[in-house]
Amino acid sequence: MPKVSNSNKLELENNRRKTILAALNEHKNSTTSLKHPSVNGIANAYEIPRTTFRRAIKNNDPPKRWGPPTVLTEQEENQLVGYCINMQKLGFGLTRSGVNHCVMEIMWGNKRPHPFGDKGPGRDWWRRFMKDHTELSFRVLQELSEARAQKANPVVVKNHFDKLKQIIDEHLLTSMQIWNMDETGFVLVPKLEKVIAKKGACQVHKVAHGNSHKHISVAPTISAAGSHIPPLIIYKGVCVISGLLEGAPPGTVMGFTSTGYMRKELFQMYLTHFNNSIPPARPVLLMLDGHKSHISYTSVDFCRQNGILLYALPPHTMHVLQPSEIPFAKLKNEYAKECDKYKYNNGKVVTKHTFARVLGPAFLETYTLSAICNAYKSTEIWLFNPEAISPDRLNPSLATERFDVVSSNSQPLAQPAESPPSSSDNQPSTQLNEPLSQLSTYTHQLRLTRSNTILLEKENKILLSENDFLKNENKMLKLQFAAMKEELETYKNPETCSL
Repeated sequence: MPKVSNSNKLELENNRRKTILAALNEHKNSTTSLKHPSVNGIANAYEIPRTTFRRAIKNNDPPKRWGPPTVLTEQEENQLVGYCINMQKLGFGLTRSGVNHCVMEIMWGNKRPHPFGDKGPGRDWWRRFMKDHTELSFRVLQELSEARAQKANPVVVKNHFDKLKQIIDEHLLTSMQIWNMDETGFVLVPKLEKVIAKKGACQVHKVAHGNSHKHISVAPTISAAGSHIPPLIIYKGVCVISGLLEGAPPGTVMGFTSTGYMRKELFQMYLTHFNNSIPPARPVLLMLDGHKSHISYTSVDFCRQNGILLYALPPHTMHVLQPSEIPFAKLKNEYAKECDKYKYNNGKVVTKHTFARVLGPAFLETYTLSAICNAYKSTEIWLFNPEAISPDRLNPSLATERFDVVSSNSQPLAQPAESPPSSSDNQPSTQLNEPLSQLSTYTHQLRLTRSNTILLEKENKILLSENDFLKNENKMLKLQFAAMKEELETYKNPETCSL
């Protein structure tokens, strides 16, 4: 017998539901009349199983699903859903195989028979599971380094906003006096996309430059008022080549370093460019990522003389607190589109000499007034609302717990999240956020406890040192007392005195 497709299954279930609803309406209408058909008669007329129809009359609603009971109980499925959501918020989203392993752990832990193979649930189980739990969906992961995940925690973010507010209030800064600079790297050949090819072709190549992995850095600078200054383009090399800025945004400057990234001497040149490009109002706040290339005596002295306040953002928090990070994704997408246009119109690949010509339109398309204002709004630096930062962006800094199997005959050992309501309840669950807030508070208290423990250990070491000193001093006193006693005995002896 051929397998019924998913679309046909859904259509069959909808038709069954409509049939049972029609039979229920006829049963309700017939009860008011003197002559009415029996329950079995209505079930036979609509070709519905008698037990199914009687159950529908009892519940006053058609069954929500047909077929045998699910492999997992409702409690187990709800806990599995809560665990998936919590792990996603903490930055450890589960893949399909990861969820399959959790399901098999439940089966093995309860020693229940199951229809699954060694690899766990299959396509049909997943179709039914995702249909019953519409709050879940598959998403492509965005990589987040472990350092960023740990450092972007509520304590660090609060300290950052406290310091920033103090600087803004002390100098009465306006939106035109708050700036942020960050650099990002570009490759000459962007990420490959799907192209139209002959069906069945296994290898579809793309003409690329000889060394497509060479990068060029770009350092945009944006203000909280929605404006920007011409960017700095950093090439790898030591020789200045003319014509590299052809087609770049007006006023763009370039620099050369041996690595292709910002260096101390190049940062000094950037500060001069920044000071000449911004409005004359002083002082101004320039927020940076705190890299060592931004710190030198010459740079700090230049900023002091020109009314530039340097502020280093907390390390590994740029994805949450740095406005310049927000437009980078769109800038690189626009750059990839311009690369395709350039190759289509000129029949050539993008090189180091034509990079600025391709970057120019992408830069102007990305750094608009609304885009820059939205970048500052998402980091809440202006109009300064730290509480508006979504807790979901800080969740990866929290501690994680292992998924524990729930036995049908016992209570769960450690439940990572409150069980969300069943799919029949359309109201969103508000209990899922409570364990996260409690976990955040617990993590903060744990850090304070560790700090207190370190202080107590240091005090204990000091007390031990003082105790050793007192012991040594006590020994010295005992020796002195013994010497004095011996001397006194000498004076008491008459023979010794006559001598």
